[in-house]
Amino acid sequence: MSFRIKTYIYISALLTFFSCIEPIDIKEINYENYLVVEANLTDQLKKHTIKLSRSFMLNDSVPKYESNANVRIIDNNENTYTFSEVEEGLYESDDIFKAELDNTYTLHINTSDGNEYSSTPEKISGINEIDDITIGKSITAENIEGLKINVISNTEDVNSLYYRYEYDETYKIVAPYWSQFELVPVSREFPFSVTFEVKDYQAKECYKTQKSNTIIQTETTGLDKNNVNFTIRFLEKNDFIISHRYSILVKQYIQSANAYRYFKTLKKLSVSQGAFTQNQPGFIPGNITNNKTSDNRVLGFFEITSYSEKRFFFNYLDMYPNESIDYISDCDFIAPQLTAGLAPPLVSPLINIIDKGDYLYYKINPEPSESAPGLYYLVPKICGDCRVLGSNIKPSFWID
Repeated sequence: MSFRIKTYIYISALLTFFSCIEPIDIKEINYENYLVVEANLTDQLKKHTIKLSRSFMLNDSVPKYESNANVRIIDNNENTYTFSEVEEGLYESDDIFKAELDNTYTLHINTSDGNEYSSTPEKISGINEIDDITIGKSITAENIEGLKINVISNTEDVNSLYYRYEYDETYKIVAPYWSQFELVPVSREFPFSVTFEVKDYQAKECYKTQKSNTIIQTETTGLDKNNVNFTIRFLEKNDFIISHRYSILVKQYIQSANAYRYFKTLKKLSVSQGAFTQNQPGFIPGNITNNKTSDNRVLGFFEITSYSEKRFFFNYLDMYPNESIDYISDCDFIAPQLTAGLAPPLVSPLINIIDKGDYLYYKINPEPSESAPGLYYLVPKICGDCRVLGSNIKPSFWID
């Protein structure tokens, strides 16, 4: 999970991933250089990753990554899983493996400054697969009309009580004024001239993927059964990202009670309420400690979770027939002249605009006028090239 929120003091670095039922003892401290650990081992058979960084102040623009550390996970059967640094601060397991039910796992970190860190032994708390993703029309308390996406999970496992979610959403973008032709200058000196060329790429349909950037949790402790029917995403009716076709990949993690409390507390501290709220950040004790000294504390929680995911698609017209959403940008046409001026030095407004790259050819101007004197209509690039907003490579999972 990559969820960094800049708040006061070192909490900025920690808010990349976590949250928590009961109150946690939060201690106010001044800024210090703490190790920040992002580690979640799941029951997916894969190479797992662990991120290490350092706490940083609000006015710092980038996190400080922790390099050259020795990272390993050891289970209760004395199996050791080693990790290697694949990029600055990012450590990947050397082999594929997964968290096994009933096994316990402990994280060990040795940093280049000589400090040693370890977590408490952790294990999978419960298992529950996502059964379905549903969508329905809804109106919020603020009278905002839109669509709510719910995740449904049903289980008889009495230990599956605490849930954390992430999602990847992908949406289709259609450039409303794309043309397969482009205007290319031939002569930039008088007499000016341009020619048409066929584009060797398509930029009419693109795709954009973005990840959730907040902590999303629910619990079933107050329910008769551990069944989840939880709204993971609300999309306003006129949100541009649902203009055509939309897909969401919902990721479900079943947490332990301690992990749930930790993430929940972190979420409360990460809510942006302005600079002078009473909700001030402080040190949130996790399950990772420094084995050499209590003064050099560590931020983070080593989490073991069962994992489930499910993908869902829908079209806007399926939900709102005969309706549409305005494009994300204004698309006013211009038609600049090829040659302007009555005496030297003559200039070419059309070629000057083409060279700047802010406008693209769309079509012939059939009736030049005083407001549109040129022979060719141009549109803002964002309206004629969807790559401004996304990628023209269709995702492998995409289904039209």
